[in-house]
Order: sequence, then C-alpha cells, then structure tokens
Amino acid sequence: MLLDIVVDGDLDNNKTLREVKCVNQIFPDLKHLTYNIRKKLNAKKWEHYSRYEDVILQYYKKSSNNEDLPPTTELVKHLQIHGLTKHLCDDYSECWPEVCWMTQNPELVLPEPNLLNCTPEEQEKFSAMLGEIFQLNIGQSLYNR
Repeated sequence: MLLDIVVDGDLDNNKTLREVKCVNQIFPDLKHLTYNIRKKLNAKKWEHYSRYEDVILQYYKKSSNNEDLPPTTELVKHLQIHGLTKHLCDDYSECWPEVCWMTQNPELVLPEPNLLNCTPEEQEKFSAMLGEIFQLNIGQSLYNR
C-alpha cells in the first residue's frame, strides 16, 4: 500500500515523510498555501495589487490542482507567474487549456481586473510581485513525486 499525503509545507514533515517507504507522493495543503499567498498579497508592499486577489488565487488553484497534467514545480511556477501575467495582457500563448478557457473560446472577453492598459514596466512589476508571493522556501516544492 502506498499513501498520498497532504502537508502544510513544513520542511521537517517533508524530509521525514520522503524517507517513509509507504509514502507515494507528498502534496502541499492548497488552503494553507492560499492563505499565505493572500497574506503576502495584502501586505503593505503589494496592497496596490489587492484588487487582483481573486484572479490570482483562482488561477493559482487551477494550475496547482489539475489532475490531467503531470506538473513539476518549475512548470507550475512558470505558469503562475509568466502565464498569468501574459493571460492578464490578453495573450494566452502560455495558458494551459485545462486552466484557461480563453484558449479554446476566443470569443470570450478578458474580464477586469487585467493588465491591458498597463505599460510593459507595470506588467514586469506585476510579474515580479507574483514571483515574490509564489516564492517557496528552500527545499519546498509544489509537487514531490
């Protein structure tokens, strides 16, 4: 019997569990990670992006919890940062069809809030902000296979 386990990101738990032979996979607790992302997003440093909270969290949950894809931490992180930034600029070239309906339905209109009226510099700052709020501790990953 092999077990799939969900943990809150505690590195000691991950290290210990990785050595247990009956543990098949270790997944993060998305509720815990979502709480941390929301907390970072609403910190004073990033408060001007708080109106994007629902969009960011929705995209995050879809890209982190997709059973149809064999994700890696690097691939999911790329999607969550660069894919979401491009998505909010009306560019769906890096969106996964399983995560973004716009790729299959070009007649849909990108809802607000988005980055359509932002300068390239503002878009880069947004992307940098995403990189910081999605930052994992050293040794942690979204998926441990």
